[in-house]
Amino acid sequence: MSDAHDPLESLPPRARDLAHRTLAWCDLWWDEAAGLARAPDAAGFAGPGVPAGPLHLVPQSAWYAFGLLLRDAHEGGDRARAVRVLETLLALQYDEPGAVWNGTFARFPESPRPPRDGAVIWADYDPNWRQFIGTCFLQILARFPGALPAGLVAGMEGALRRAVEGEPRDRVHASYANIALMKAYLEVEAGARLGEPGWLRSGEALARAVVERFDAHGAFEEYNSPTYYGIDLFALALWAGSRSPLLAREGPRLARALWRDLARWYHAGLRNLCGPYTRTYGMDLSGYVAQISLWLWRELGTEHAPLPPLDRAAEHGHDFFIGPLIAALGTPLPDDARGAFLAFPGPHAARQRICDQPVREATGWLDERWMAGAERCGADLSWWDQYVAATLHWRHPDGGVCWLALRAPGPIAACADREGLALAWDDAAPREAVATLHLPGDAQPAARAPASGVWQGVWHLPGLALEIAGERLAAETGGSRLRLRSTVRDGVNGIWLRLVPG
Repeated sequence: MSDAHDPLESLPPRARDLAHRTLAWCDLWWDEAAGLARAPDAAGFAGPGVPAGPLHLVPQSAWYAFGLLLRDAHEGGDRARAVRVLETLLALQYDEPGAVWNGTFARFPESPRPPRDGAVIWADYDPNWRQFIGTCFLQILARFPGALPAGLVAGMEGALRRAVEGEPRDRVHASYANIALMKAYLEVEAGARLGEPGWLRSGEALARAVVERFDAHGAFEEYNSPTYYGIDLFALALWAGSRSPLLAREGPRLARALWRDLARWYHAGLRNLCGPYTRTYGMDLSGYVAQISLWLWRELGTEHAPLPPLDRAAEHGHDFFIGPLIAALGTPLPDDARGAFLAFPGPHAARQRICDQPVREATGWLDERWMAGAERCGADLSWWDQYVAATLHWRHPDGGVCWLALRAPGPIAACADREGLALAWDDAAPREAVATLHLPGDAQPAARAPASGVWQGVWHLPGLALEIAGERLAAETGGSRLRLRSTVRDGVNGIWLRLVPG
């Protein structure tokens, strides 16, 4: 088969490597009896509404089906499995007009059907499965038009109709960037395919609203989110191939702007994205699978992509399933941003206004061996475990990355600069920040935290010394979590973590 007719072998070498290797990893989790991929680590999905015991994956299995069809065009033998996955997914879609979950898919095949009354979003059902699976179905139908039986194609088109029609009109706000970007594409392309011009108009209206919010300050409100920036780039790559002139024009423009902003906050020496993080599943990109790392793999190769080993134990490994889609789509890294991902350009500050209501602004300082990030936030986001208001990363003397994550109640005026981190509040009420510390390897407990009790002064850590100012510092059991209590100092209520030179 010539490359001209082989979608896998016609990819650029790094993209081809990404597709081959992530797809081989996905094969490890295939369950013939279930017709879906098994969850690599069911414990990673623990939470409200998640069934106990082994789980099978729903959106990730759709991504796997895409990869199978991509490889089948090159090697053959994968089409039957892809068909099996797609048929299984169709059986998992809810067809209950009038129910808030109509048109979405079961969170897991093991999940009970949502109760007709009192269903809880994110526990009994996940509405975003409409967008994750719908966009994948559209790519499969567009790229492999002759690979699927006619009945399956009709079934997928019916699923697209239910996904669009079942979505509540005002659920997805333009600020919910990763889902809004996919929803706009889904409505435009499903509308064009199924002869629904009203969907195309509503998709373009949402797209305009997303673009307007981004252009206000040059940022998505899910700011510095290593996983969801990957979904943003995925959706913007979809936009680039849309039949809508609006999406086709704005997708590449926003993708270039996102790459350039990432370049300001990425530390190639520490192989990490500087905080603060609106949404994150980890603090060290070499310790878990973040989708932005898969994009770096595609653009720069594995040697420049911070990732855990590609093995069965990879934390958050279910995001490897999107690898073949990222490989096939691509959204080029601008030449003027490429260098920052290859080598650290030198000490520099970063600042970004995120939005105005509430006021949110991120600041960062990236130095040779350390970096700090913080967010001034006019709301209280401390309830959200994915949100980290202030961060510190540095190099351990023996290699590896150390980090400190601070979570604190808002509204808060946190700031990062060349001296370190400052957390401040506008009132005199007692405040408390919780700091979680990670040191690689078998660090001594004494190096992790001072003794419990009233304490302040210099905290000596491997590779770093911090002067901490505040009313008291108390170490929790285990020595890796600290509570820092605020005080009023010179009229300012705050906590300071300053790097000690030397």
